[in-house]
Amino acid sequence: MTKDLANGKKATKAEVEERVTIVFTLTVRGATRDEILRHAAKEWRLAPRTVDVYIARATDRLKALAVVVREEELGRARAQLHDL
Repeated sequence: MTKDLANGKKATKAEVEERVTIVFTLTVRGATRDEILRHAAKEWRLAPRTVDVYIARATDRLKALAVVVREEELGRARAQLHDL
């Protein structure tokens, strides 16, 4: 868990998951690291190091999603090739 600078309490697993999801969404929308850091500082009062952990988790999700999408597209291409 990560420590919230606002109240010194650690975030729950659910809070961390929600924050990673928000960072994921910001990343998908093209937000830069600086923009994400500003958002996290304003909304959650987190240290940059903690936000970097969230960014890394969001990036891992994005990579996993890209693998799934790639496999789906590859399957479609193979099916189209087979139909030729």
